[in-house]
Amino acid sequence: MSKLDLATEIELALLTSRFRIRNSDAVPSGHKLQLWVGPTITIYTNGTVLVQGVLKPKFAWCKQKLARILPTDTRWQLDVLS
Repeated sequence: MSKLDLATEIELALLTSRFRIRNSDAVPSGHKLQLWVGPTITIYTNGTVLVQGVLKPKFAWCKQKLARILPTDTRWQLDVLS
């Protein structure tokens, strides 16, 4: 499976789980998905998945849902505001 396939798989899984994607862009090192609830997910060509951003308290439930969708070795740089 190529890394682009991984990006497509993740995007489809997010859409199936009713996440709204604000932006889906190819970047030089992979693919970047920006979610409406705030976080950005970057899928790098080397297979690394990175979640970055801030969640407002009303969207805190999203972190657990994302953890079930994304690969287990996903790197998290996600803050939840209190």
